[in-house]
Amino acid sequence: MINLGRGWPDPSLLPSLQSLLNLSQSEVQHQQEQALQYGVDPGNLDMLQAVIQLRQQCASTEISADCEEGGPDTQGQETANTSTPKITTENIIITNGSSQGLDMVCLRFSRPGDIILVEPLSYCYIAATLEQHGLIPLKVPSTSEQCRTSCLEESRGNLMDLDALEDALETRRQVNGLMPKLLYLCPICHNPTATTMEEEEAKRLIAIARKYKFKLISDEVYMFLAFNCEAVPKSLVDYEMELVEAETPIDEGDDASSFVVLALNSFSKILGPGMRLGWIESCSNNIKVLQESGAIVSGGGLNPLGCSLVGAYLRSGQQETLIETLNTSYRTRCKVMMDALELDLGALPVTVEEIFQPIVQHPCYVRVTGGFFLWLRFPNHWNLDTEKLLSVCLEKQNTKEENEDDESVSFFAGHQFSLGIPLVGDKSNGEEAATTELFVPEVANHSIRICFAYLPEEDITKGISYLAKTAYDMVYSSK
Repeated sequence: MINLGRGWPDPSLLPSLQSLLNLSQSEVQHQQEQALQYGVDPGNLDMLQAVIQLRQQCASTEISADCEEGGPDTQGQETANTSTPKITTENIIITNGSSQGLDMVCLRFSRPGDIILVEPLSYCYIAATLEQHGLIPLKVPSTSEQCRTSCLEESRGNLMDLDALEDALETRRQVNGLMPKLLYLCPICHNPTATTMEEEEAKRLIAIARKYKFKLISDEVYMFLAFNCEAVPKSLVDYEMELVEAETPIDEGDDASSFVVLALNSFSKILGPGMRLGWIESCSNNIKVLQESGAIVSGGGLNPLGCSLVGAYLRSGQQETLIETLNTSYRTRCKVMMDALELDLGALPVTVEEIFQPIVQHPCYVRVTGGFFLWLRFPNHWNLDTEKLLSVCLEKQNTKEENEDDESVSFFAGHQFSLGIPLVGDKSNGEEAATTELFVPEVANHSIRICFAYLPEEDITKGISYLAKTAYDMVYSSK
């Protein structure tokens, strides 16, 4: 079976464990007590400084001078990160990865019964964390309505209709409805659609969050893998710092020193998931709140030994070289996948606003800015349920004859990325709810998420061929 669903880095591209151990041996011996002892609350200071240096160096490094066909159209848009991040060690806390970071933020900044806003399509595995914290996920309206009524001239790289979001929040405030405490988003190389939010949209979202007093959980784990952008995109923390420094008026009584953005990042995508190491960026006030988490109060800073290993790797300069290697490889694999989709399905690249339209006439995919994934949508008239398509693709592994090629393939069906019920019409707003079931839009039912990062090019081509053949068989057998 060819697994187009597995969102893992290709292990052949990652550094060997032995090379990491050799590099860090002298440092670990030098810092043996620190590496094997309980850590300081925010994390190893040398590690924090190394993270800052990585952010600063990558911010000034050009990724791609020419975007591949099927990548975003950057003409006339400011995609390059032209300013150096101004974070300090007071703005960072070490985590065991972005998932644990999300759990920590939910623990410290929400209570059971609180509302968390989510994008129209969201990373599917956050659902368990939200449920375990007793949070109520409400889906922000998509850009499809905004695209139809406003005739957008270029993509904003944003799945959310911010006009509709602000209107809904203002209505709730006026009727004393339950207001959100959090909003989870993936603004850089979005999972699952691979879009990246433009600066204007990002700053407006931050202004809305500051006005209505909720935190933004910005999942930025693909920040360094934006291979179809001109440079590493800015973090939402960088944008909020710019707004605060410019003394941009947000709301009366607004505390400029208290940020709404908490940015999650991780070494899982750029060094190895087995490290179980990441970080959160925010203002010092929010970092202090996170340091009061029970696990840190009891055990001190997280993963001191891992910090010593990764810190040595960062200081060697090899991380930046590895990031360049990953971007080159993933850009090539993405192009292989796009070419296969065009050849076998006639699929064409479109904007994220177009992918949310009620009806599409041909297979299409969202223009890829980077990351691991591609979001593919089948046309409405095919009437192709992607959950059923997945079942048929997997069943081929069990029904193939002896000596017959295994043409089974797996992927993620689109409905898995549709979390929560619509924000507009939710009962906590004093209105009748649009539905009491999980809201699954048509775009999700007719779409799939496929990964190009994990597989070699030959398997990507074969996987798309098998996928197309099965899809065509299902479409024409039903006619």
